[in-house]
Amino acid sequence: MIKFFRRIRKKLLKENKFKTYIFYAVGEIALVVIGILIALYLDNVNEQNAIEKKQENHLRLIMGEMTNNLDSLQTEREALGKILMSNRLIISLFNNQEKIDTLSESYLSDILFMPLTRQIKFDNENGALTELLASGGLKDIKNDTIRSVLASWDAKLSVFQSQEAGLYKSFNVAHNLVRKKGSFRVIFDQLGLSEYLEISVASDTESNKHFLTSKEFENIMLNYLAIGDQLYRKYYPSYQKDLEQLIKIINQELSSKK
Repeated sequence: MIKFFRRIRKKLLKENKFKTYIFYAVGEIALVVIGILIALYLDNVNEQNAIEKKQENHLRLIMGEMTNNLDSLQTEREALGKILMSNRLIISLFNNQEKIDTLSESYLSDILFMPLTRQIKFDNENGALTELLASGGLKDIKNDTIRSVLASWDAKLSVFQSQEAGLYKSFNVAHNLVRKKGSFRVIFDQLGLSEYLEISVASDTESNKHFLTSKEFENIMLNYLAIGDQLYRKYYPSYQKDLEQLIKIINQELSSKK
């Protein structure tokens, strides 16, 4: 096209048609400018398509992680509920000598087992979100709501994990006290775990009933219950709600792209 205009301009110069020559020269320049603008537009479109594709991939990965996190959270909350139930049963026995005297060792072992052996640990997956934040890709998320939620997600998780860490401290203190002053072997024998682990049942008749008259153990279990109850009633439901909301808005965003 440019060669075509050039031939016309040369012909016009030979014929001394200067005004017409100017017209065609301007046309040639305009054509070049339009060509540049079209090229820039296409480059921009391609770049935006690449960004949107990358954004969609990030959102799919993050939604997958959050779905797994929701499952993990529900599993841990269910286990925590059982631990709290056992804690309440244990606390109800403190300084009740009549109940302690008639209490079977197998029942005591049963209610001691989960609070002393089951650590509550929410397994958080965040590889895709961490990569997104580290790469600066958050700015490319067009949905303002999603971008805002993802930007503050680490803060939400930090509050949740702080409470969970407090529960672990209580678990650890209770576990260590029984390890030093009680007998896990009795618990294993009474619950059939010794047989399952293919070890012999202890020949002596130890007991863990003395913990039910221990003020130290009572204080530990009360603290354990208080922290766990806060986690169960407040922090788990709150974080679950945040997870469900994030999954919902990401799913809506991805569905709108189809």
